[in-house]
Amino acid sequence: MEWDQVLFKKVFGIFEKWKPQNSKEVISRTIKLPDISPRLTLIARALTGQNIEIFPAEKEGGWKGNTFYLPASFSLLPTIEENLNFYIFRTVYLCTQFEENLNWKKKDVSKTTEDSRKIAAEIAPYILKKIEEEYPPVFRFYISIKKYFGENENPRFWLFGKYMANRDVIENGHGDTFDKDTFEKSMAKPTTEIKSKPVEEVEILKVDKKAQEDYVLTHNFEKVETADEFSGVWRGFDGDDTLEEDADALNELNLKHLVRTDEVAHSVYQADFRDLANIAESAALDGENVFLKYNEWDFSKKKYKPDYCTVYLKKIQGGDLAYANKCISENKKTLNELRRKFAQVNQKRRMVKKLPDGESIDIDALVDWYADLKSGRTPSENIYFSKRKKEADIAILFLLDLSLSTDSYADGNRVLDVEKQAVILFGEVLTEHNVDFAVGGFYSKTRNNCAYNLLKNFGEDWAKGKQRLGAVEPQGYTRIGPALRHSLTLIDKNPATQKWVILISDGKPNDFDKYEGKYGIADVKQALREMHERHISTYAIAIESVARYYLPQMFGQNHYNILSHPDMLIPSLASLYRRIING
Repeated sequence: MEWDQVLFKKVFGIFEKWKPQNSKEVISRTIKLPDISPRLTLIARALTGQNIEIFPAEKEGGWKGNTFYLPASFSLLPTIEENLNFYIFRTVYLCTQFEENLNWKKKDVSKTTEDSRKIAAEIAPYILKKIEEEYPPVFRFYISIKKYFGENENPRFWLFGKYMANRDVIENGHGDTFDKDTFEKSMAKPTTEIKSKPVEEVEILKVDKKAQEDYVLTHNFEKVETADEFSGVWRGFDGDDTLEEDADALNELNLKHLVRTDEVAHSVYQADFRDLANIAESAALDGENVFLKYNEWDFSKKKYKPDYCTVYLKKIQGGDLAYANKCISENKKTLNELRRKFAQVNQKRRMVKKLPDGESIDIDALVDWYADLKSGRTPSENIYFSKRKKEADIAILFLLDLSLSTDSYADGNRVLDVEKQAVILFGEVLTEHNVDFAVGGFYSKTRNNCAYNLLKNFGEDWAKGKQRLGAVEPQGYTRIGPALRHSLTLIDKNPATQKWVILISDGKPNDFDKYEGKYGIADVKQALREMHERHISTYAIAIESVARYYLPQMFGQNHYNILSHPDMLIPSLASLYRRIING
């Protein structure tokens, strides 16, 4: 920044510090939405039967699609208990409004915020009557607190929210264009990342490339280096990493208008946006890339979209063997403990059925023998079982989520590093016990750009797999369905009698295009059904706490594990292996 900008920023910071701060009393009774959103999400899903998600609002909030927006924090009521119950009241209120489908229609989206608040207040008596009939305790709470909300100090819109509406994409200009080079560059790892303030309603604008090229500076007396709302004038995209310097300006920015571009991102300004179903799709890659087409399940139409997703098969050349060696060196104690557990499991004598002789008669085989005899066929004489040491005939495919969500941290550990280290240590022991396994990684950027990295194939040397595994870094988004379907293609060719696909992910399907919420969950469930039809067992492990909302819906009971701490990943895999080996 120039000297005048630095001076202004410092003066602005001093005035910011002089702003009135909340008293200790107010802070002590403040409820923050992130602390209670899991509880409110469960309430909303139980009452509506829908896959509701809860996000912080810019102010009072409302509902749109399957998303409820609630205040980011609340302290207007006298006690912390009342402020907590306020959130429960607002959740029940939104559930009732949701079920009655009371919101702006598409033709009404031009209404102002004041119009939205006014109509929400007008319709409130109808919703409150429904709450009185169905949820009397919640209605009684409303009666006890409504005296705190008038038109001045605490306006009524805190109680009733505002009307919201889904917005269509604004067609503007020539639209987006994407190619192979920009796709590869856009996957570059950002160097700076900052979280934005909440935003609710968004318009997705298509980039007008011609307007960018024709743009000329119309103001010659001031540097155009400030953050401002979109006014219809297109400028080029700046690829410099000045995010930390511009953080204060960005915090004042209203993120109502967005564009999607494949320009290189040197920094990331995090914001949660919903209802982006109409966002443009990235074009498929051309050239020499090897790719396969896979179907995707459309739950609303109860049928497949044929050849809808393009999966590009990637293989890392070279890699980073030093990463694996360092991991093994730093985790010798854990590795030795794993070896001990595996030895215990593999030394156990397992029941072998349908033998010509043995310790006892196999009742199931005896029934088959009797049925064959009565039907006139020659029965098998293998009607005994015995407990013997037997080599396990299994194949395991580890499917690692390589999306940008794994670049987050849990208890000071980067999630992707935890995944990589666990698979490296696990792979060492599996190799020693001659268990055939493969390792794949996936990320995506719309249905046209789903990447699948085969880090180790079945029967391939583990040394090469370790080397490639050390080199992978977070990229893209999490379109789980195509990755599972390609994993099915790989493991289905393996001759083993037991086949397992183990997904290690945050469990939340998402992508640039429409792959959020119920749509993504339904596609993953269908991909899992396809595996089970081929007698392939599946299991999911996640470290992120958000997975508790998604994994149960997709994998079902006893087929997933949500870890509270990264250090639990290796013991969890060891426990799963015991389950696999015991059949």
